[in-house]
Formats: sequence, C-alpha cells, structure tokens
Amino acid sequence: ASRDAGTEDKFIVYYFHITKRCATCLRIEKYTNEAIITGFLPEMTIGKLEMSTINTDLAGNEHFLTDFELSTRSVVLAHMVDDEIVKWKNLVRVWELNNNREEFVNYITEETREFLDSQNE
Repeated sequence: ASRDAGTEDKFIVYYFHITKRCATCLRIEKYTNEAIITGFLPEMTIGKLEMSTINTDLAGNEHFLTDFELSTRSVVLAHMVDDEIVKWKNLVRVWELNNNREEFVNYITEETREFLDSQNE
C-alpha cells in the first residue's frame, strides 16, 4: 500500500525496563543497541529506524505496558505511521538468548530486518 507524501512512516526498536535493573536487563539493552547500530546504521541515519529506551516505572510511560501487552522487560519492534502504532512485535526470545551475544545479536538483526521488509508487503 502506498502512503501519502506527507505521511511520517518510521520504525522504532524499543527496549522497556523498570527502574531497578539487573545485569541481565543491562546486557539485553547493550546487545540490542549493538545489533541495531551495527546492522541498521543506514536506516538510522535517514530516520527510518530509531532506538528508544523507556523506563515503564516513570510517570507517563505506563501506557506502553498495555500498548504492547508487556509483562516483563522487553524489546519491541514498532511500525509507526503519523505517531500511530500500525504494527508491533515483542521479541520474546531476548531472555532465552541473553547469555549468547552472537545468537542474541543475530536474533535482533534478523527479526528487525524481517519487520522492516514486511512494510513492503
């Protein structure tokens, strides 16, 4: 489907956490940032993709818990059109893969690439 020229169409990789952060949470954030920066620098440079870290404990951020049906700290891919979420995916395997940097980075990279490419379907 084509979009109007004035439509803002972008993708966001969210990392959601709470105020109290454990070593695993910090590692998930670090590996996610690494995957996105190394795999998607061109998309980030042109503003098609951005990374956002959100503390869901802070006032005003609670809506993310319901918006993305979050039950724990998570990495979520979101497709936004004119500041409206049109599609999203929770990358639930981040907890399972957090002890293997290479597998984690590959997982984030592959899922993000597939999510970006699905825009053109």
